[in-house]
Amino acid sequence: MVKKEKYYSEEQQEIRSFVKILSILVIIFLGLYLLTSKVFDKKEPYKRTNNEGQVQYNEIAIGTLLNRADDEYYVLVYDSNKSEQIYLLNKASSYKSNENSLPLYMADLSLEFNKQFMGDVSNYKEDSIEDIKFKDVTLVKIKKGKIIKFIEDKDLIEQALS
Repeated sequence: MVKKEKYYSEEQQEIRSFVKILSILVIIFLGLYLLTSKVFDKKEPYKRTNNEGQVQYNEIAIGTLLNRADDEYYVLVYDSNKSEQIYLLNKASSYKSNENSLPLYMADLSLEFNKQFMGDVSNYKEDSIEDIKFKDVTLVKIKKGKIIKFIEDKDLIEQALS
């Protein structure tokens, strides 16, 4: 028996190859769909939770040093990169727990927006907040938007926070 060979025109061959490619693509997409539906199959529906953000009022930027709502308060300026200042931070947290204490805010010099206020020499000019520089840990007392006292000595800061 002689086998008959079928001859297709060029257009027919292009259509056949297009149909083959299209069917291969459909099989691949169906396989990927089934695979991802099995892998990412969730037993329970997604539940959206609303987590409300909390505003942190104790840590402030030095640029807002004089803009607090309280009439009289302290600001402890420190550098969290210096481990020897941890003792003063503990003193500050115990000071905050006292009922009759003035409000105490913290300003970390190691934060990016406070680095401009770091200097080799302390400078406490009242007329412009941009001119203020802190060399090391400092306790600043502010009354009615004006700087009253700067304490740089660690022993005096500890005494003021007692």
